[in-house]
Amino acid sequence: ANDSKTVVDLLQSSSPTILPSIIKLIFCIAVKYDLPVYTADIQSAFLQCPLEEKDMKFCYAPQYIDKLNINYPEYEKLIKQNKKVIFKIERSLYGLKCASVYFYFLFKKVLNKFNYHEIIEDPCFFIKDYIDTNNKPRRALVAIHVDDLIFAGLDNERESLQEHFIKSKLVATFTPLKLYLGLNYIQDTNGIHISLTEKIDKLAKTYDITSTTHASTPARTDIMKLKPATKEEIIA
Repeated sequence: ANDSKTVVDLLQSSSPTILPSIIKLIFCIAVKYDLPVYTADIQSAFLQCPLEEKDMKFCYAPQYIDKLNINYPEYEKLIKQNKKVIFKIERSLYGLKCASVYFYFLFKKVLNKFNYHEIIEDPCFFIKDYIDTNNKPRRALVAIHVDDLIFAGLDNERESLQEHFIKSKLVATFTPLKLYLGLNYIQDTNGIHISLTEKIDKLAKTYDITSTTHASTPARTDIMKLKPATKEEIIA
């Protein structure tokens, strides 16, 4: 139930996702300026988000009532009287259709405080221009896909961003770019190499095609041991 002014459409499921072209742009900038690329998954991301709708409430389904471990005398008294107990939600929950939108609002607010600003073309892409300790102009890039983060920038800026996340009660562990959105990546001095090795291996095992034999396309008649059709067969 929700009696307050609606900030987000609670019946619509919309997860902020980054455009594929922006991901390619990040990689191009990282290769040109020799920036290391990292990924991060923000732990319990949706649970960190305060709700804009202040009067959102819910009640548990009857089959889950006995499984709840709530040490509250008044609650136990109501349950014994077979009365329905309604809970007020203070923060977002996994399962709410609008949970990912609330997380984006929080993530955007945290990044804006650290001088990262989204671009008009893609609100999931954030850029920060700054001057380093050697008075050189630098740029750091951050993109968010639901709650999966990708970062391109110098290590000192990444460490500062991680400290800023901790102060904002967001736990994010950065790891070098290897797997992001189902694709495998290898970053070296020659650039960023992208492949589908892990996904292809998984599909091959799922459909049991790891032991199949290879064939040429189009099929070679000498390998397939097929005889060309006769003139009579073609006419028939």
